[in-house]
Amino acid sequence: MMHEQMVSSNSSRVEKHEKRKTILEQWRGAKKEPEGIAQRKLLTLEELAQREGTSVDTIETSVRNKLLKFAEDIKNASTVDEENSELIDTIYNLYKHSQNKDLAKKYKWLNRFASLDDLRKAYFRRASAYSKAYLKIYIDSFVNECIHPERILQMHHYTRRLAYGDEVSIYDLNGDWIRIPSHNIEFGEDYVDRSVIEEIIELLKEGEANTSLDFNHESGSAALPGIEKHQAIISARKAYEEGESIKTGEAVTMALNDAGGSTSGGRRGLYSVYVSEGKPGRSSYGHVNWFDEYYVTFGINKKKQEDYLREIGFSYKDDREVLIKDGGGEGTVIGPEVPLSSLEKVYCWKMYQKEMEKWVAKNCPHLKVVSLEAMHVLMINGRDMVNMAKQENITLIEAWELILQESPKKN
Repeated sequence: MMHEQMVSSNSSRVEKHEKRKTILEQWRGAKKEPEGIAQRKLLTLEELAQREGTSVDTIETSVRNKLLKFAEDIKNASTVDEENSELIDTIYNLYKHSQNKDLAKKYKWLNRFASLDDLRKAYFRRASAYSKAYLKIYIDSFVNECIHPERILQMHHYTRRLAYGDEVSIYDLNGDWIRIPSHNIEFGEDYVDRSVIEEIIELLKEGEANTSLDFNHESGSAALPGIEKHQAIISARKAYEEGESIKTGEAVTMALNDAGGSTSGGRRGLYSVYVSEGKPGRSSYGHVNWFDEYYVTFGINKKKQEDYLREIGFSYKDDREVLIKDGGGEGTVIGPEVPLSSLEKVYCWKMYQKEMEKWVAKNCPHLKVVSLEAMHVLMINGRDMVNMAKQENITLIEAWELILQESPKKN
């Protein structure tokens, strides 16, 4: 009798094991369209005026008063207050309207919202350095959460927000979204635009899908003109000494320091270029200052950078043995500048990839431009796709191609 029970128990376990769905079967049975996010639409000037409780002719006065109060409120801020989200949304809408030449000609005050500099000259002239710096933090947060140029939707994150009663809506919701297969599909729902999967397939075919380089330096598109001028990534200290304004990286922390905050770079900036090791991504040093900017991460070759530092006679010690060193919690320091010849790859948001490719073709055509989204998917979902390929007895490229084939294109 005991033997029969053991056989029965073992059979039950075998049946359960046999019934476990493969990654592909789970994916085929899961919902394919992202849900729970609304499309945020631009408001007309009339609609903005209505929201402000005023008229189109006096909307600028209403917004001006709110901005002056906002500048005062954030002079000691330490976090982004969601109560100000509607004001940042209004600024974004007015910025978009400023790009309409006919509308901007009719309402000349719209030009005050054409850029960050225009906005600060008009409304932040008397604001503290801290407030001017913290405005960038608000813009950066709004770009990520509300505009959302990134071609990835991580629905488990949004669902958590929805669970707390927050309405989730983004401007850049339009996309040919494809759900990514996962071994634990109940945990969350990750979607990427079709173009990202197409890029991953090409990277795999070219042997360029390696997600780890020696060093990565996170920055933003605002830094590109300066990098082009110097044909190098230079430290904040070097830029400061040459009388140039710092656009990304320490742009915020230096301003906060001027206002009495404590930052390791002081008022003149850090002496070295700081990098992180391994997989590309973005950190607090990579930020956007305005609605039309994007993240840029440079992949750096350690040996090439060391060769360059030896060439210019640089070292962190007199014996010239230490060319690169651990900077502690801030990252790794690799000298006061990194020439474009030391770079291997550059990463940016998929939406801005063609724009970045033009810059690379002009300045450093040896570089490969890869989307941050493609790298994210390869790092986070790559193992599941490898396992799926093994389960189906197909190649990894064929696995990704299968996902595309079974995801009809949107018209």
